[in-house]
Amino acid sequence: TFSLIHAKNNLKGITILDFCCGTSSILEHFDLHNNNQIYSITGVDISKEYLDFAKAKYFPILGYQSFTDAGIRLDFVQHDAVNYLHKEKADAIICSSAYHHIEDERKLLFLANVKKHLKNEGIAVFCENFIRDFNNQESYFAATIEFYDARIRELIEMGITDVRLQLLERVKQY
Repeated sequence: TFSLIHAKNNLKGITILDFCCGTSSILEHFDLHNNNQIYSITGVDISKEYLDFAKAKYFPILGYQSFTDAGIRLDFVQHDAVNYLHKEKADAIICSSAYHHIEDERKLLFLANVKKHLKNEGIAVFCENFIRDFNNQESYFAATIEFYDARIRELIEMGITDVRLQLLERVKQY
């Protein structure tokens, strides 16, 4: 579990940008229950469906039922993270299982946008899935299916059968 602490000279708490927030999978590894540490979280995703999924997932992680209960400013914006403009720089930027979805020719623009939105003393957390080496499209598909099958088995072994399992099944099909 990562503990998010106050940024220097930030009396109101930290601000978090969650780029490509769709699955919000990395949030479970952060200590978000100490509200006085966090001022705001803004989730950005290009997909309305994934944005809705993220909205629903944030509340159980934070232990609340609605935005007003949270005591943290929660905003969700449907936008392309590559060219999203936020009104303020963030103390932390989360990019969980996002980078590989950015087209190769736009990856540098995305990274520049992350840097532009990050405070000097801020941190960016990138989390990606890795598959075994492949030589052609057929071996790529096999490696990808192997990766997602293993993740699905792990969820089932942990007793998780909710929407996360369905989401992985759907991503595996893609």
